[in-house]
Parts: sequence; C-alpha cells; structure tokens
Amino acid sequence: MDDIDLFLVRELQGELPFSPDPYGDIAHRTGCSVDEVLLRLNRMRETGALKRVGAILKHRNIGFSANGMLVCLLSEEHVDAAGHKLAERSEVSHCYRRTPYPDWPYNLYAMIHGTSEEEVLQVVEDFVREEAVEIYDTLFSTEELKKSSFSL
Repeated sequence: MDDIDLFLVRELQGELPFSPDPYGDIAHRTGCSVDEVLLRLNRMRETGALKRVGAILKHRNIGFSANGMLVCLLSEEHVDAAGHKLAERSEVSHCYRRTPYPDWPYNLYAMIHGTSEEEVLQVVEDFVREEAVEIYDTLFSTEELKKSSFSL
C-alpha cells in the first residue's frame, strides 16, 4: 500500500460524498482518475487489504424503530440451510451462526428490523413455522449504542 491507497482507505472510512459521482469526487481529491481509484480499490480487495465497501444504514432514522434479535436452536443438519433462507429476507440485516452454551443454547441469530414489534414478530412467526423451530426467543433493542470500528 502506498500513500494514495492509505488516502483512499481513510476516505472510505468516513462518509462518501453525497453526489452523483462519489468516486469521481474522491478521485479528484487524490489527483487520480476514477479508473485508477477503482483499479486500486479492486487490487486492495483482491489482496485482502480491503474487505468491502458498504453502506451503514441508520435504520431508526428511516422509520425502522422495532429491532428484534431472533435467537433459535436448530439441529446441526438444518441450521445452515435455515440461516441462508432467513438471511434472504429483506427485513434481516444480520444472520449468523454461533456456538451454543449450556446456559445459552442458541446457535442461529438474526437481526430483524420493522416499523413495529408486531411486524418483527410476524417475521419471526413465519420463520419458526416454516422451519419447525421449537426453541427460540426474540430480544428487542431498547436503545442504540454508538457503533465504532477501527480506523486508520
């Protein structure tokens, strides 16, 4: 990575310019062409230096005030397929598998967003019925904590 790569990473850690051509705006600030910026980003992704460029949606700001974490226990043979099916739902932002523990037996987790708790619970009810889930719970968020991540 050279100085331009580091500049690009720092630019992408903040907010992208709100414009019709955000990569053009970033390219202008680096003194590079848009093609060079995109080539550098692709190279960093291919080498593993950059995992992805993604949006962080502030779901509460757009009306999704009910946020429930579905936790459930599925058989080892069923958990991956059920998790993939759940992750495809538009209401689900996170879906992942975790190791269960004796005092916390759940192995599949999914964050479900809706405009009401009833809407979230309907998604849960549909999923547990379709997948014959017997052991599950839905944990609702009471507040949003500040999100932070590593920055260069």
